[in-house]
Amino acid sequence: MTTTRVRIVLGTWRGRSACIAALLSVAAASVGIAQAAGPAGPQPISPTAWIHGSEATLAQGVDSLDAASFGLLRRAITPADAVSAAEATSLSHSGFVGAFGANLALARETTTSAGSAWLVPGDQSLCLIARSVTTGTAVLGGATCTSDAGAAAGALEQVSGSAKDPGVQLVSGVVPDGVSSVRVTAPDGVVESAAVGDNVYSVIVPAGAAVSFTDATGTVAIPGTPPPARAQPITAAGG
Repeated sequence: MTTTRVRIVLGTWRGRSACIAALLSVAAASVGIAQAAGPAGPQPISPTAWIHGSEATLAQGVDSLDAASFGLLRRAITPADAVSAAEATSLSHSGFVGAFGANLALARETTTSAGSAWLVPGDQSLCLIARSVTTGTAVLGGATCTSDAGAAAGALEQVSGSAKDPGVQLVSGVVPDGVSSVRVTAPDGVVESAAVGDNVYSVIVPAGAAVSFTDATGTVAIPGTPPPARAQPITAAGG
């Protein structure tokens, strides 16, 4: 099973033709553990169509599946939810708006332990903007979109890194109502738990860490991170 998503590194978009190589991201299912992926269903226009001049319909509200899945989108919009002018300018000229119809005026912000994140409704799709406070020498972040069905299944996630801090990544994503935490498995097998707030998690983790969560369907691996097949639970001292 695969899920096609669009990743956007904020501030790097320079027009449609320059985006072709970076626009498509495909996550393949791993063996032995479910991987978040959206079932077939309505989709916005394809990224390829956007590159060739098509435009998605700008979302006019929150889609019913998103409203049913994510409590954050059921609350009223406030002035504090506004996306920064710099990010809005960058994203308005990218596939974030053009291919997915993301309406920045409908964004809801939440604060995470790593920084800030925004959920942005799109045309039959949902988008995420994530930004870290700092990792010491770099501010990490980006934006990504997937279909409504994919988001409800846990496939809306964004992984970013920096050459200034090669040992760490910012992993951010969205999970449906009822999921209170995600598991982070470091490359050495040590497992930690990260809290989910307002349907969003955002954590700064060692590069190569795997992220997963558990819902009614079982354990779901986050696309874009390795499957936690070799995870070893943390044991108490002396245990």
